Amino acid sequence: MRLRELFSDDTNTQVDKISSGLQMGPPYPPEDMDAVKELQKTLQSAGYSVGSTGADGKYGPRTARAVKAFKKDYNIQGNGQEIDTKSLQTVAGVSSGNIPKEKNTYASSVSSNKRSELGKVSQDSVTQGKVGQVLDLIAGPESGGRYDAVYPGKRRPQILSMTIDELVADQRERGRSSGSSASGRYQYIRKTLQGVTRQMGLDTSKEIFDAKLQDEIAIFHLRANHGLDKWLSGSMSNEDFLNRLAGTWAGIPKSTGGSAYAGVLDNKAGIGAQAALQGLDDIRGVG
Repeated sequence: MRLRELFSDDTNTQVDKISSGLQMGPPYPPEDMDAVKELQKTLQSAGYSVGSTGADGKYGPRTARAVKAFKKDYNIQGNGQEIDTKSLQTVAGVSSGNIPKEKNTYASSVSSNKRSELGKVSQDSVTQGKVGQVLDLIAGPESGGRYDAVYPGKRRPQILSMTIDELVADQRERGRSSGSSASGRYQYIRKTLQGVTRQMGLDTSKEIFDAKLQDEIAIFHLRANHGLDKWLSGSMSNEDFLNRLAGTWAGIPKSTGGSAYAGVLDNKAGIGAQAALQGLDDIRGVG
């Protein structure tokens, strides 16, 4: 039975089961899981993420948070574990466009929670949207978000006006004295930077290592070598994407925890695996 059919009669048995029978799960009997799937699809259509697994029929914490946020936005009493007829009718009305959308506080809270868990960045990425949020996730533990950051935890504003060739020369000098040539918001070491800019076909004698170019380099790298597009489309799991990120950025943990470069210089993961996975989940789940 489709969810829209559940709203036609308040005495509908399935509506009664949803409103009185569902608790935090899973598992559920098949008939309940089908109803939950329809609820999740309708929440997503209304702009409320139920997690990266989507409409899976499991009424877990992310679905409960979405329901709770929806109720708050539409002045419906109750918590995230209570699904009554009014809630179902309202979310269906919003999803179909018959009820005007209110401001979605859930999306705002997701962004706020992600920032607090993953650490603040001194400057948001100059790139907006989901890709910009991925860049912020990487930059937080790598550089604190600073485009002029150089290893070890220092600032060098001069790099923002250097060409790539000039930066590479600067990296060689700094690498000899500090042990690492990591530069910029995404802390690219010299060899990695040279490899990516060569892939991009950049004229390294002319391109300036400013904030815009740093984002462009990171985005190209994420698309070409880390599966960014596949991850955004949902065809790559958060765990796989995180492990690919960890293979490049020491501050990003593997899905099992810890930096892939632990023991090299002072490298360590700057965030926990669960926080990183939740951050990716939140980024991809927010419309």
